[in-house]
Amino acid sequence: MLLFVFQGLGRGVWESTNKAIFLEYFKYDVAGAGSNLIIQNGGASALAFFVNAYASASPTVADCKADGQCPAFAAEGWIVVVSSGLAIVGFIFASKLFNRGVNTWSDCSDGSNDSDEALLAP
Repeated sequence: MLLFVFQGLGRGVWESTNKAIFLEYFKYDVAGAGSNLIIQNGGASALAFFVNAYASASPTVADCKADGQCPAFAAEGWIVVVSSGLAIVGFIFASKLFNRGVNTWSDCSDGSNDSDEALLAP
């Protein structure tokens, strides 16, 4: 029972924080922010399903004990690592755009910034 309580608390904190950041960064387009969350969550779930369903290996507990690791889970592990890295890079880039007041793609090329490097500058 305690495990379910901790899982629920963790999920609630993560989802509320995640949604709050999206709604703050996209406060000019709240419907778009909500849609973006739904698409990202659905896309991640679909990707995880297809990788799990069509992976070339089906590991057993004995495989993990014999090898000392579970190599059959390598695809899922790499997807988590790469997605996490992209999320960090995307959040940093979005924070820079948010701090500069960029709300739309047209705001990126309004003439005030002559190059893409200007958006990446601190």
